[in-house]
Amino acid sequence: MITKINYDILDNETKHFLGELVEKFGEEEVGNLLNKKIEEFSHLIPLNNAIKILYFNKIKQKSITSLKDLFPGIYFVNVKGVVTNFFPPKLVKNKENEYTKYSFAIDDATSRTIVVSYDEKTVKDIVLGSILLIKNGFCRYSKIYINKKTEIKVLKQPKFVNISDLGGKTGNFNVICTVVSKPEDVPYSVKNKTQNIPTFKIADKSGTLTVTIWTKNINIDFNEGSRIRLENIYHHNNEIKVNKNSRIVVIHNPLDNNEVIGEFSDIYLEGDNVMGIFGKREVVIPLDIAKELFSLDQIPTRLKLSTTIKLKKELILNVSYSIIFREQNEKLYVTNIKKI
Repeated sequence: MITKINYDILDNETKHFLGELVEKFGEEEVGNLLNKKIEEFSHLIPLNNAIKILYFNKIKQKSITSLKDLFPGIYFVNVKGVVTNFFPPKLVKNKENEYTKYSFAIDDATSRTIVVSYDEKTVKDIVLGSILLIKNGFCRYSKIYINKKTEIKVLKQPKFVNISDLGGKTGNFNVICTVVSKPEDVPYSVKNKTQNIPTFKIADKSGTLTVTIWTKNINIDFNEGSRIRLENIYHHNNEIKVNKNSRIVVIHNPLDNNEVIGEFSDIYLEGDNVMGIFGKREVVIPLDIAKELFSLDQIPTRLKLSTTIKLKKELILNVSYSIIFREQNEKLYVTNIKKI
């Protein structure tokens, strides 16, 4: 038990931390807090570490902590970094339940650490190259664990390019696209050996390309018509190559044959419907459905066509939607719309 703190055994950084603690709480209260912290760790941590944990939990809670300064026991920690790697999801079991663990690496100017979450929703919108601010994380085993109180804010996303923009470029890119054909094994000659490589085609509004997958730990659970995000991909010989540093994220899978994904264009009012083009098909949208997305007073009549329609909730044209429809007289009659 600590009754009086011996400053002589502390390094300079820890002395500074202790000085701030004593100034704020008083030496007696700091001693009591340190005793509780050491007991919490079953007397297995030295005084230096107990002081650092107490300092980060009590004083530096609202500031950004450098990754090199992380160590077990810090809770409500705030860090900022860029996502540099994703790890395959891992199934974790205990006596009562089983969970899927999602992990990714972040770097700052000082170090790298692993971020762990058990909720897929927290990682779905994060891509390789995202700059994140993570608030109220918990540091355990030098990793940051995400819980219900943790907030992940994406400060900056890497640039996504159109397929037509790739051209002769060979660097790493990110693409959002629609799957044209499901992955199928295609024989490739690799170092005088034949190897079956999963291959599929993708498309966006600018063109189509073939994608080849050169690693095993990649999600290929998608279908024709699925909307996917390809991250950190490599473009070579007019093909997109997915390697061990890449990631494929399924944004949306069509429910059935009566669901398609595309973009609206040439929208106009006609009677009780909004008419237009969806992908390459003519669509008919009832007003009660259309008003959920479009500002109807901005949609022109048939006599004054326009493709620059103002959408509700700051949506813009050329974003992708999923529509449920029934087909009649070669037109798609929309029964539901979702932005994806």
